[in-house]
Amino acid sequence: MKECTTMWYTVKEGKLMLKYKCDGKFETVEAPFKPYFFVPKTKRRVAVYHMRRMKIFPEVEDTDLKTIDTEETVSKISVNVPKFVRDARDVLTIKDINSYEADIPYDRRVRIDLDWKTASNYKVAFFDIECWDAGRDYLRGYDQDQVICIAIVDDNGHEQVLYNKDECELLREFNKTAKQYDMLVGYNSDLFDVPRLKEREKLYRLRFPTKHVRWFDIMWMIRGTSQRELASWSLDYVTQTLLGEKILVHHDKRVHTLEDELIMERCLYDALALKMLNDEFQYVETAI
Repeated sequence: MKECTTMWYTVKEGKLMLKYKCDGKFETVEAPFKPYFFVPKTKRRVAVYHMRRMKIFPEVEDTDLKTIDTEETVSKISVNVPKFVRDARDVLTIKDINSYEADIPYDRRVRIDLDWKTASNYKVAFFDIECWDAGRDYLRGYDQDQVICIAIVDDNGHEQVLYNKDECELLREFNKTAKQYDMLVGYNSDLFDVPRLKEREKLYRLRFPTKHVRWFDIMWMIRGTSQRELASWSLDYVTQTLLGEKILVHHDKRVHTLEDELIMERCLYDALALKMLNDEFQYVETAI
């Protein structure tokens, strides 16, 4: 039984490969099995038809497994790369064909099927970014959409605020820091922080650490567990409602109206709020 942290897949010379980190060292092995999911046995031929129209050629295996709710027998559908699972799921949903366990990421699937455990030294940090939200400011040296501040708070409470008017240097320093962790946790980061970081790094031909770090958006976990309690998904409202106190600062003002010190304070408190939410509700532990 292995204990590993970061894991991702790649395709090399037509073969699906796994790369993972154990004891601080990266290892690469051929994938132990193909990505797979399940469909109702009665729908397997129709499912295969639609997948082949997408140029996905699956392997089909009948099983004795049954769904929990309807006790319907399912067939196992195996494909060559994990991306095909997601693509097939989306199309089959449109065609009103249920797919089961198609939302399990391939790295999670490997951990489950082979009983690989997450290493006890799994390093987690919470992060937030602030971007310039006005036009170019020649006096302060900021440009539209520029990332001007990034705060990181790790699970041990160590705080770090990266602030640099040279955006390229700021992003380069952040990439270096990010690689020290196995998971970085943001809020609405799938839709804002990560895409914005990728977009800005592309301008400077930097390589965003997609593979070295697992990026986790805690907002989706909160929406899944606390939807009835929350009338708004703003981090300010979420923290006040779930933790019972106001934690965030300067959220009633736009970034360009704040002094540099207040921008850094706002960014840090956002990252701290994520850690406090996780300390209370253990979202990350559930995701790992």
